[in-house]
Formats: sequence, structure tokens, C-alpha cells
Amino acid sequence: MKFSALLIFTVTYTTYALVPPTGTNTDDVLVKRQYDPVCTCTSGSTTYTIAPPTSSSTALTSSTPLTSSTPTTGTPPVTTPTTSPPQNDCTAIPKATFLLRAYNKNVKDLYYTANATQMASAVANNGYVEGPHMGRVYTTQEAGTVPLYRLYNASAKDHFYTTSTAQRDNAVAAHGYTSQGIAAYIYTTQICGSIPLYRLYSAEDIDHFYTIHQGEVDNDVPGRGYADQGIAGYVLPLQ
Repeated sequence: MKFSALLIFTVTYTTYALVPPTGTNTDDVLVKRQYDPVCTCTSGSTTYTIAPPTSSSTALTSSTPLTSSTPTTGTPPVTTPTTSPPQNDCTAIPKATFLLRAYNKNVKDLYYTANATQMASAVANNGYVEGPHMGRVYTTQEAGTVPLYRLYNASAKDHFYTTSTAQRDNAVAAHGYTSQGIAAYIYTTQICGSIPLYRLYSAEDIDHFYTIHQGEVDNDVPGRGYADQGIAGYVLPLQ
């Protein structure tokens, strides 16, 4: 007798919910996945915050930067920026000294210096006669000032003064002048109550002439053959 048996196998599928793992890794750092709104991880004294991705389809990868949060204790250091004094800073005015002038009529040369010792030597040893002061200048570089370079041409017996390095270098390279350093420091613009220092030149006498007095400009340009060469710079008035 034959029996026919029908065996029916029923397969039951069980669905398991995946729960995001939490816990600590080998270096005791708390591990949380991006499913949490915010992951705060602490290592030693430093706290890191991992923000969730802006899109649910964007996975957190190893290249995602970690942003250090603000320390929970202590006051952040305050950084004070350092700035140079403004160009119109006039606090150095009390340091100003007279720009001295002398003239040697034998060689027709005008000499200027802010150094009283140099002036005394020029008067005592080189035939110069001291004249009126030409305003006040600085012996060190202050805000808004530049060097007033002094040069001398021994064959022409002429002192030349300029704030331009290009003019200084050209005078040395092409016109027989020798650099004598810095005579003083003066302003390049009319600030702090400064006044113009005019520059004139006589081609006949080969003489450079500097003055703060408009009257000298008006008289010497037409009367003594000097050409007006503009303003050399700006100096403080005598008072």
C-alpha cells in the first residue's frame, strides 16, 4: 500500500530593527552615529561636536571635519590688534628741533642741518655764517615723516637736499654728488600745522636754496636768478 504524503514547510521571516550602536571604543571615546541630533565627544580636556548631515542621504565619513566646541570653563583670551600710529599722529611735536641754516658767500653755498655740533663746525672751520632757522624738524623718524637726504658736490661747492631716493641716487650717479646721510626728518604732506619748505636752484651759481619764507621766494627768484623748484617737504613753524 502506497501513501502519498504532502509535506508543507512554512518559512517564517522575522524582521529585526537595527538599533544604532553606542558605547565606547578602545580609547574610551564615546561613539555615536549620525542618527543622533548631535554627537558630543570628549577626549582628555577637548570636546568635539559632530553636527548631523544636512541631507539624510549624506553619510558621515572620515573626511567630515570635527569642530572644537567652546570650552565649558575659563575665559577665552582676548587678542588686542597692534596697529601703526596714524600718519597724522602729531604727538611727536615736542621732540622737534630747529633746522639750522648757514651761508658761505665765498663759494655761494647754503648749508642746512638739525645738528648744532655740525653747524658749529661749519661756522668755525668752513667759512659759513649762520643765518635764520628754517622751521622745526625731527632728528628721528616720526609718524608721517621721511628722511631729508643731504648730498654734497665738492667741485661745485653745493649742498643738495631731497626726500626723493630717486633724486638722491641720480645726483650721485650722474651729477658728481656724494651722499652725506640724513640731515633731518620732515613731513611729506601738510599735517600737524606744518608749513612748506620751498626749494630753489641757481644754475649760474650751482646753488640749492631752501626757505620757509614766501618773501625770500618772491625776491630771490626774480632778483638773483633762482628757479622755483616747488616744495621740498613740510616742516613745523618756528613757534
